[in-house]
Amino acid sequence: MPSTVSFSDGSTITYTYGADGTKLRTVHKIGSTTTTTDYCGNVIYENGTQKLLLTEEGYINLTGTQQYHYYLKDHQGNNRVVINQSGTVEETNHYYPFGGVFGTTGNTQPYKYNGKELDTKQGLNWYDYGARHYDAALGRFTTNDPLAEKYYSMSPYTYCADNPVKFIDPNGMEYAPGDLFKTKRAAAKDWGMYYNGASIIRKREMGSSIYEVKQKGKLKGYSYSAANEGEHSVSISLPPNGERFVGSIHSHGDADAEHINNKFSKADIKYIEKTKENGYLATPSGDLLEYNPYSKKTSIVTSDLPSDPKDPKRKNNINPKDIPAEKGKQRMKELLQKPDLNIPVSQREHIHWVF
Repeated sequence: MPSTVSFSDGSTITYTYGADGTKLRTVHKIGSTTTTTDYCGNVIYENGTQKLLLTEEGYINLTGTQQYHYYLKDHQGNNRVVINQSGTVEETNHYYPFGGVFGTTGNTQPYKYNGKELDTKQGLNWYDYGARHYDAALGRFTTNDPLAEKYYSMSPYTYCADNPVKFIDPNGMEYAPGDLFKTKRAAAKDWGMYYNGASIIRKREMGSSIYEVKQKGKLKGYSYSAANEGEHSVSISLPPNGERFVGSIHSHGDADAEHINNKFSKADIKYIEKTKENGYLATPSGDLLEYNPYSKKTSIVTSDLPSDPKDPKRKNNINPKDIPAEKGKQRMKELLQKPDLNIPVSQREHIHWVF
């Protein structure tokens, strides 16, 4: 992460980070004006005064007349419209695929593409993704990927494998909801590492499709769709853009004495056998299970997933951690028209798990 950005006229932008890389402060020295922004959790201070309180759905301005402001997002989590608590439209944004803003009305707040903070001062126009900054004009990150060794075939500066229509990047280290994997099992394990902790903490089930990723008709690997959530059952989210479904994965939430959560249910098995594709289950004990609909056998892929400390059959000491709400939501609010992706009607219907 950069510590200082210097401009030819002497202006500077300096950054201060915590030990874990979290941005704590930004200081803009533009000409004779100095603006200090402090980031304290979800509270933003400007020059020592509280300015914004960030929420899952928008923000509250803490200066002047305090009121709620809400984001209307598209299917990729881009903030397209900002409205206040009275329903008045304050800002609209239109984006190029790689995040450049080509049309806007109003400029009331800095969180734009993928919900990331855009720094426009002095013409910088960089998005802060957490692990790295991103230049939408170039379609490239400004520094190399901390996880570059996972992607030998791609530049470490690449954004979303050069496919921002299909993928998003939650933090500058991986395009989400899943990376590109060589096998379905590898994709399923990553899903379990990513979602099982949240499923346990939230006491909610989560479910996704595993799908093929192709480029120019050739199979490049496998990934998974963003997870849907449900209390005692969950609908498996569909592959994006009509990609070919090749498997399903879901979780059973926390260790619940009223339910048998560490193995496939009869409904799980019935669904998997109907799809004729392998199904995976992340359990509160920390197992990733695989059910083969042809052999009708269940096997353990790994026992290294985040697990529930109160599960008497716990397999490891990997404590569960939640994920930011915007990553785990089952659906972005679809209040803006989405492009026609020519997805067959048969694939638009969600298949529900019943337990």
